[in-house]
Amino acid sequence: MYYVGTWLSYIFFAHPAADRLGRRYAAFVGMGVMCVGQALQAGASGAGALAMVLAGRVVSGVGTGIISTSVPLYQR
Repeated sequence: MYYVGTWLSYIFFAHPAADRLGRRYAAFVGMGVMCVGQALQAGASGAGALAMVLAGRVVSGVGTGIISTSVPLYQR
């Protein structure tokens, strides 16, 4: 699920975010998205825990996709 989020981010979100915001702010946005995904995973409990973990993995993947396309360190 993590890689599905990363793939979706590469296609739909990463390049427009970097073009509109610049690399620095796109990386900040990517980190914010990753934090939301991690919070979903950490807060998963009860009957819907599996769904929350899967949603958190997708959201974290989107954040990783934004960061990895906007920060040159990941492109090496």
